[in-house]
Amino acid sequence: MKELGIRRTIDSVIIGYAKGKITCFFGDLDNIMDVVPGDMVVNAMMATMAAHSGQPAELVYHMSSSVRNPVTYATLEHCGFRYFLANPRVGRDGSVMPTKRLRFIKSMVGFRVLMTLRYKLPLEVSPYTHPCTILPHAF
Repeated sequence: MKELGIRRTIDSVIIGYAKGKITCFFGDLDNIMDVVPGDMVVNAMMATMAAHSGQPAELVYHMSSSVRNPVTYATLEHCGFRYFLANPRVGRDGSVMPTKRLRFIKSMVGFRVLMTLRYKLPLEVSPYTHPCTILPHAF
């Protein structure tokens, strides 16, 4: 998969959290995720192909885990936090990167407030963000 340039979504989120690049996540901690390990998906595909080989009809199958083995976002956050506390990431200079809890934002209103306070207002206040501002050449 990586040779094709395809990245798995959950891996990117976990690594982003571990590096401190993702500090908040939009979602409800009580919601159930539908997470199926890759080896189980491949095994199901192979079993389906073997069971229906030689049949002319096209069959569509759906595989999920949320009803049988539910996992909440709270479980993912708790396990990730515990893992990176026990196994902290180490920077290039050898320093240990601190692990912080991931903030979850439940509503769109809360998300908009965060985006406004964290990104929009600082950009509007900064004199260097105005298109008519001439930047100093002392870089």
